[in-house]
Amino acid sequence: MDSVRYLSYHHWKESKGDTSKCPTYHQKLLENVETLESNVGAIDKQITGYLDATKSFCGAGSQLAESFSTVLKETPLLEISQQLKQVVEEIDHVAHQSSVPITSHILGTLCEFKATLPGLRRAIEAHKRSVQNYESCQENLELLEKDDGLVNNDGKRLKTTRQRFRAATEELTTEEEKLYRSFSEVEENRVKVCFCLNMRVRTFCFDLTFKVFI
Repeated sequence: MDSVRYLSYHHWKESKGDTSKCPTYHQKLLENVETLESNVGAIDKQITGYLDATKSFCGAGSQLAESFSTVLKETPLLEISQQLKQVVEEIDHVAHQSSVPITSHILGTLCEFKATLPGLRRAIEAHKRSVQNYESCQENLELLEKDDGLVNNDGKRLKTTRQRFRAATEELTTEEEKLYRSFSEVEENRVKVCFCLNMRVRTFCFDLTFKVFI
């Protein structure tokens, strides 16, 4: 699964320079979240497909063994066909037992992980509103400070604008922290889920391979 590593808004602006020709900061964050969600969904479908294919494989083996038993009935070779049927049934049993932790735990874990992504989207949208307010207050303050007439004759208005800018700065700092925590939580869970998936599927493959070849 892809990482959704966090980069602060100010660092992003400094690294991009002219941002008019590239996706906006929040647009890029949302694209990353959508890509991650899509990849998680693909893993979900692929695991389900893999288990279905294994089930089909075992079912086909059982049918084949049954066909051999029918054809070789009342012949000296019936015992061999019965041995094949027994092996296939053992493989089917191992596949079923090994797939239970995957269907009950891993797929549930994937659903829980995907459930955290809407919260991350909301954090991005809240941060976006905070940035818009910050930049608006900053622009108003810069305009006032450049106007010597207003600076000298309308100190109250300038003071109010500065207060609004400070409040917007504090709000942005708070939203930055919230967004960072949201990204950190998703990234930490992404690593845990990926590790869990890898280990469970490997165990399933090893168990099935062992039964087939031993």
